This record gives sequence, structure tokens and C-alpha cells, in this order.
Amino acid sequence: FLKEGSCIPLHSHRATQIGYVIAGKAGLIAEQPEDEFEVEAGDSYVFNSFVQHGTDVLEDAECVEVFVPAQDEYKDF
Repeated sequence: FLKEGSCIPLHSHRATQIGYVIAGKAGLIAEQPEDEFEVEAGDSYVFNSFVQHGTDVLEDAECVEVFVPAQDEYKDF
């Protein structure tokens, strides 16, 4: 769950990140403004390995995300 008004700053990781928006709306941010876009319920997105990305949450949102390979820090959830 992502709270409206929150922000995940630009970051990258070795895993490819695949997401699906169940509810809400978010702005996905990138190093280059032309690579930024908004997603809402029903949309999906992919960030390749080591690509800088982040999120501005525009409305309370729920997303399902898959990391390939798996991120060790999420294995206990």
C-alpha cells in the first residue's frame, strides 16, 4: 500500500521490477523527464536492471510487484 503524497526517491537495483496497479494512481519518475509517466488501476510497468526510477504517489495506491531475481530484503514478507 502506498499513501497519497508519499515519494520513493530515485534508486536502482540489480533486479528487473515488474508492477501492476490494483488501485490508485502514481507518477513514475526517472532520471530523464521524457521517461516519466503516470499509472493507474489496471496499468502495468517494467523497470529494467540498474535503471534509475522512483515514485510520486498521486492517490492512495495498491500495487503488486515482482523482482527478478528476487530481492533478498523482501524474502521474509
